[in-house]
Amino acid sequence: MQIEFIVGAQSVVLTNYGRLVDGRRGDLAPATVLETELLAGLSVMSAYRQEKRPLDLPFLFKAAAETTLLANIRTMLDVLTAGEGVLKVTRNDAVVRQLQRCYYKDGLREKGWLQAIETVLSFDSLDPYWYDPTPTSEVFTVSLTSLTTFFPFFPLVLTASSIIERKNVTNPGAPVWPVWTIVGPGENPTITNHTTGESITLVKTLIAGDVLVIDTSPLAKTVILNGANAYQYLTAASTLFSLAHGVNDLSVQMNLFVAGTSTGTLQFYPRYVSL
Repeated sequence: MQIEFIVGAQSVVLTNYGRLVDGRRGDLAPATVLETELLAGLSVMSAYRQEKRPLDLPFLFKAAAETTLLANIRTMLDVLTAGEGVLKVTRNDAVVRQLQRCYYKDGLREKGWLQAIETVLSFDSLDPYWYDPTPTSEVFTVSLTSLTTFFPFFPLVLTASSIIERKNVTNPGAPVWPVWTIVGPGENPTITNHTTGESITLVKTLIAGDVLVIDTSPLAKTVILNGANAYQYLTAASTLFSLAHGVNDLSVQMNLFVAGTSTGTLQFYPRYVSL
């Protein structure tokens, strides 16, 4: 297993300087918080969420000389103490997972023996999920070929309701909030998750070349058209929905779209509750 800590352009591969030993804690499911309130004398759930993830990684760091060990520790601390970073883990099966918004807490305060130190590196991740570093992307489009050679088979749907395309998208991990990019021309774009019954609709006409970006993340929740705020065009019934675990039946719809030009693109980073 390889473990790397990344802060901006800086990075350090911790496993280049030592090896993991038994006793890892916090790499499986994060702690959850259940909040309740009284209603008619009964306790009812008011909130259920994952807490930040504490992670303890026990290491044995060794070197041929004390001076080398001290230099290695300084090299690691230069990156570990640089601020918020990403903890990147490459598992033995070559699968890569990352903790975002991660901070080093403790573990390299005392050197121990002359040429070795056995310690526990402690981290806190404000986002408790493990992320796939490679995004999943799906393009919703109608090609010119599909209009001239039309066969009514799934997932392509061409109807009077102006559905550009409808397809199944699989989210392999925990619920996740995607980013949608709609390219005009088209009128009143609507994105629907038929699995959950939620949708996003904007009352707006897009001309050719317009780019609409909808970030549904709870930390963002933005609607941007050509670099400017366009949240005001979102209908009151819209929900900036997440993708459920498993198969999501999704469609992108616009009136007056142009085949081969008008598109919708979905992008998300799968996330998991355990390494």
